[in-house]
Amino acid sequence: MHILVAEDNKVVQKLLGPMLNNYGCTYSIVSTGQQALDYLANLCPGSRPDVIIMDVRFTV
Repeated sequence: MHILVAEDNKVVQKLLGPMLNNYGCTYSIVSTGQQALDYLANLCPGSRPDVIIMDVRFTV
């Protein structure tokens, strides 16, 4: 399972990475809403993340 983490808090980013590894997940981390949109727009067809974890108060 591949997870996109969209989170601007560096502490949360550092905590989520090892946690996701422990569950056998691969992941990509972006720090802004615009980076998340760019990441999704530049993916090859059929390679979307299975899950997106995003900060509730995230803006573009």
